[in-house]
Amino acid sequence: MYKTIIIKHEDGERLPCLVDDMGMPLILQNEYIMKKRGLGWGTLDKYLRILGYVCEWEYKNIDIFQRISEGKFLTESELTGSLLPHLRKDFSNTKVVKNLVVSAV
Repeated sequence: MYKTIIIKHEDGERLPCLVDDMGMPLILQNEYIMKKRGLGWGTLDKYLRILGYVCEWEYKNIDIFQRISEGKFLTESELTGSLLPHLRKDFSNTKVVKNLVVSAV
């Protein structure tokens, strides 16, 4: 649902950006990354991917902004029963080839 795109500036600087399924940037998540611009590109990309996974969980389960505005924290059951299992999923898109046969041509 959420994906990371790379914005490359004319001076060669790369900045990852989190967008939704319509290609629109997520403001608060990207603002967080902009504040951390001094970190390495790989670190910024990793942080943004993690934020994307949390946003996916939030979209399916609760409205975090409403909870914060009401002064409520996440419950233990939400953390251990829902968020942590979601974050433990394998999000990689790589395919593993198990039976690879190499022969001389």
